[in-house]
Amino acid sequence: MHRFLLFFLLMACAFSPAGAQPNNNLLVTVTASSKQPLSHTTVELLKPDSSLVKIFISDSAGLVRFENVPDESFILRASRSGYHPAVLSINTASQRSCQLMLSTADHTLQNVMVSVKKSFIELRPDKTVVNMEAGIANVGTTALEALEKLPGVTVDKDGNISFKGRSGVMVMMDGKPTYLNGAELTTLLSGMSASQISQVELMDNPPAKYDAAGNAGVINIKTKKSIQRGFNGTLSTSYGQGYYPKSNNNLSLNYRSGKWNVFANIGSFYNAYFTRIYALRTYFKADGKTIASLLEQPSFLKGNLLSQSLRAGVDYELGKKTSLSLTLTGTAMDRKGNSNNPAYWMNPNQYVDSLVYTRSTNATDWKNGGGSLHLQHSFTSSRELTADVDVLHYRNLNNQFFENTSIIPSTYSEASMADIPGNIRILSAKADYSEQLKNVRLEAGWKSSNINTDNQSIYKARNNGMWQDDWGRSNHFLYKENIHALYGTLQSKFNKWSV
Repeated sequence: MHRFLLFFLLMACAFSPAGAQPNNNLLVTVTASSKQPLSHTTVELLKPDSSLVKIFISDSAGLVRFENVPDESFILRASRSGYHPAVLSINTASQRSCQLMLSTADHTLQNVMVSVKKSFIELRPDKTVVNMEAGIANVGTTALEALEKLPGVTVDKDGNISFKGRSGVMVMMDGKPTYLNGAELTTLLSGMSASQISQVELMDNPPAKYDAAGNAGVINIKTKKSIQRGFNGTLSTSYGQGYYPKSNNNLSLNYRSGKWNVFANIGSFYNAYFTRIYALRTYFKADGKTIASLLEQPSFLKGNLLSQSLRAGVDYELGKKTSLSLTLTGTAMDRKGNSNNPAYWMNPNQYVDSLVYTRSTNATDWKNGGGSLHLQHSFTSSRELTADVDVLHYRNLNNQFFENTSIIPSTYSEASMADIPGNIRILSAKADYSEQLKNVRLEAGWKSSNINTDNQSIYKARNNGMWQDDWGRSNHFLYKENIHALYGTLQSKFNKWSV
């Protein structure tokens, strides 16, 4: 057991932040030709093939900081309304700061041509809106991969999402909470195609109608819905080949006629992946110079992910001012992975005196389904009432296997396996009222929700070739939550001030 704990500790150290390289930041200053700093400027960090790595908005000092940028060649592009874009090629191996200067656009008109194009990023008083369809770099990616490129959004190696440095951000779908976090949220977003998203709203100070759990910020993912009349559809597919292949496919169908609108969105995503890690640790004696021992750990992890999703529904106009919508959603995802991790203990002459071999497998079967009923009534152009009833069910089956085998100096093995099923059932209802007065906007509402969680962790340990229940690690988690809330918001604008 002590050997197992020692090896487990070493593997944990290998993946800990302490074993990572220090942050390599790239600092960009954006100015006008008059040397004045330019705020609210969109700055894109691109690879030489023009694919997007990260995008940020400059602050009041015209500064943008890109974190963890490797030593490579990149392209920086800055754009702002009323200015000509600025482009700069940079190699971060020798340069970690630079300046982009934008010149004022010439407003002299000779010939006029009107064209319509959505901006990639829209800055609004209460949020930042990212139009995903305007970003070509999102083609063929998952929702999680697209999110980590957005300004202020960070996704760590474990899939945890933070917004402007704050963890615990609330991720919503079409204005409704997913009620997921951590690994479960990562699983959902990893199996969702970015081609299904029309917009992403980033709110670091969300209004009162969003749950209090979003005090670290709210990320609202808005899916696509066609407004064209008649029957129309879109089919998109992509294929990528690296060490392993990946494929992303999406079919959208829509029929709108009279008071009826029927739609369906079907997505399929497959990705095979691997991670190779090499660690060589040197241990010294008390003098800090003489080598006592070496530890070599070459690791190889591989797996594949298959995800299929469906979003379908119907909209009906009860009258000129009233509409009713029913939406059904479902996701089925299967993820499998395995890893092989040998650990070679060596003396100062690199002679192996101990070899421990670790093998692990992991399989996840994820399914979720839900239904949503939405009612909207406009009393006038400035007064509106909406009501929603949502039912959601998440089911997650996870199986794990871990085996630790000592080959040198003696042969022994120990193993453990786990069956980790989880179920979450959610029922929520809410009503929201909004009214625009002369100089004040009023928003108020009510919400009630019921959440039932049933998660189990069933562990077994192998002793003398026999599997036995490991009650020290097993657990059964039951949780029920009922929330009833009233909320309200007042917004007003005085000259250049918003309150």
